[in-house]
Amino acid sequence: MEEGQGEHRLALALISSGAPLLVAAFTLVAMNLRHLLYGPALIKRVGKAASTRHAWAWAFGLTDEVFGAALGAMARGRVGYSEPFMFGLTGGAYAAWLSGTALGAYAGGAALANWPVLAAALGFMLPALFLALLLVDPVTGAIAGDCGGGGSDGAGDAGVVGYGGEFWRG
Repeated sequence: MEEGQGEHRLALALISSGAPLLVAAFTLVAMNLRHLLYGPALIKRVGKAASTRHAWAWAFGLTDEVFGAALGAMARGRVGYSEPFMFGLTGGAYAAWLSGTALGAYAGGAALANWPVLAAALGFMLPALFLALLLVDPVTGAIAGDCGGGGSDGAGDAGVVGYGGEFWRG
């Protein structure tokens, strides 16, 4: 249920690039309008015979992940639509999010207090892991870096860094 990751990055990019706050707000609202389509898309998939008496309640937990899991399970014929199924799926995802958050809060504070070496190591390893994930091209596995070796094309001298098909000039 970790919603908003893309939204946070988009908001940061928009605001740091100097976009007006109103433009950033409308962009984020437009980006999140997809959530309005999840429930109707699921109901359309199962047909008019689907009970929607409590749809207002299970729709609270209808995130990108829950929508994908529900639609995928129904498309493969593993389960049929039912409100108990939707409550179980959304409730399970919400419980996992809550328990993961609680465990992370506990482990991030109290559990590591007795292990200063582990706390110091994680203080380095987690940002390093994040950077590694950020800098490795998921398609080719190549590490983003200076493209070119300073040859006659000049690309290496310009400081061109590529990641995921996007390029920035430094």
